[in-house]
Amino acid sequence: MTWDLYDKWSYLDGTLFGNLDGIYEVTVGTPIFQAMQGLLNLPRGYGQNIPPESWLKIDSVPPMFTDYYNGKTQELEDGSVGYLTDAPYTYRAESAGQTYADVMLELNTMLAGCIGYDCTGRLCVEPSQDDVNDSEKPVVYEISPDNSRFLGTTYTILNGEMYNDVIIEGQSLSDHGVIGGRAINTDPKSDTNIYILGRKLIREAQSGYYSREVCESLARFRLKRYTTLKKNVSIECGQIFHIQENQLITLRRPDKEGYPLERHLVSGFERSLAQDGTMTINATSVNDFPDVTTETWPPVYEDEEETAGSEGME
Repeated sequence: MTWDLYDKWSYLDGTLFGNLDGIYEVTVGTPIFQAMQGLLNLPRGYGQNIPPESWLKIDSVPPMFTDYYNGKTQELEDGSVGYLTDAPYTYRAESAGQTYADVMLELNTMLAGCIGYDCTGRLCVEPSQDDVNDSEKPVVYEISPDNSRFLGTTYTILNGEMYNDVIIEGQSLSDHGVIGGRAINTDPKSDTNIYILGRKLIREAQSGYYSREVCESLARFRLKRYTTLKKNVSIECGQIFHIQENQLITLRRPDKEGYPLERHLVSGFERSLAQDGTMTINATSVNDFPDVTTETWPPVYEDEEETAGSEGME
């Protein structure tokens, strides 16, 4: 028997439900999590054996929103201060070709967060800013050649997808100039730092980012992801059912002197629906995550400040 299945994101991206039937607008200052909950509460029809006066929601499972952003503020480039949990600008989605998923992703972009469904079918929003230090997470499984579940590892080098210098360019309002954030791998312990490989730069534009703090947070998060792409390990093993992405496992490194036992962050896995057979775990050693240096971007030089000051006086 073969089953063709969709995950719950298909309720939002138009695969099953979620196509907009009109203009959807989130105004500046709207609580972001409230807007997300409102999308999940939108009706998707009657359903089988459901009376016409009752409506099924897009998703009736209560979402899990992080409290990391609660009470935190950001200074916008015009000098005003706003809460991170409030929309910093008005977002307008046209109905033609756009979906609830587009709106949900834009709201998540305002936070620079991580969004997706967990294994229980609950929509989760987590802070990317709190995802930089993985070495302190608990280890959920130790994988070793001495373990009967262990079948082998394959290390892949992906130099073409690695960057060690990331610039996030935000959007400028009025004449306050360009704002942004920059994160650089200057860690001497990392073999992908700028002193060994030189600067391998990638620059991304985020039209919805108006504060330097959010741009720098996303730059640090992106740098971590781009740097760890250099070394990826695929682990063949027996079924381990409690392992999920973004958790830590331990694994010996045959490519390093002394075969050290290192913590690895699980980035994904593949396994069959049956309880037998094997699974593949994709992971990256937390020892390969660099210490990140942030810089002001665009840089401001003293002569530019003096020139700007003199022109202002004139």
